[in-house]
Amino acid sequence: MVGFEYSFFKIGMLYCLLLGIEESDYTKATLRAVFYEKDIDGLWIETTLYDASLGEYRIMSDGSIAVHDKRLIDLLETAKKQFVEGIESERKRREEAEKQRAERVRQQQLEAEQWREEQKKRQEEAEKRRLEEAEWRKLEEEKRAEEERRRDEEFKRNLEEELNQQEKQVRDPYGNRWIKCEYCGKIAKDTEFSSYGGAIGGHLNLGTCKECSANNPAAKPSYHSEDSMPKKAYDPTVCPECGSKLVEKNGRNGRFIGCSGYPKCRYTRSIR
Repeated sequence: MVGFEYSFFKIGMLYCLLLGIEESDYTKATLRAVFYEKDIDGLWIETTLYDASLGEYRIMSDGSIAVHDKRLIDLLETAKKQFVEGIESERKRREEAEKQRAERVRQQQLEAEQWREEQKKRQEEAEKRRLEEAEWRKLEEEKRAEEERRRDEEFKRNLEEELNQQEKQVRDPYGNRWIKCEYCGKIAKDTEFSSYGGAIGGHLNLGTCKECSANNPAAKPSYHSEDSMPKKAYDPTVCPECGSKLVEKNGRNGRFIGCSGYPKCRYTRSIR
């Protein structure tokens, strides 16, 4: 195929004529009118105005080229107008798409900022609750410690007087039993005594501290075991552990005998 190009200029417009010939047979020659223009991205685009056999074209009296009574320059003007309109339409479409994308980004940023604010608010509220709970626990601990201190002071204030009686065991608010050494006068918990129960008359709250047991020759043998303690006459109305009076009580499993010294003494027995 042989190609032939013819260019026509008018008022800044340009189109090209491309002649196509097969084997030098001009009776079958074709002529295609095209123009070139840059698209919105700056790329050159080829657009066909008309494509027909060579015989369908003719030259008008004003020198212009026409095909089927349509001047190529008029076709070019219409095609370029459509081309420009297409570029403008694409530009608007892209602007709208960019505007929508920017709006989506803005909305996402706004939602992210709201989420961060909500997270911050929740964290601040959680921290506030934690501090309030910590302060409450601190106050409760201080209150409990103060109550324990008061109970301890009250117990120790009356401790020696309580140890002088030998009718019932002396226990602190925590259930620890206290004993007085009958040799050195030491007052302490039963864990610091080698024996207790008294060396004379089975005194309940007297004993021998570990120091006297080891170092004082006058210390008597322990009466803490049943074999060594003086025998007393059995009294079914007296608690064998603390010496308090026994009374009948109602419980979950029925009636039973219990110590009147409860809760300091928890001695119980069934009713036969």
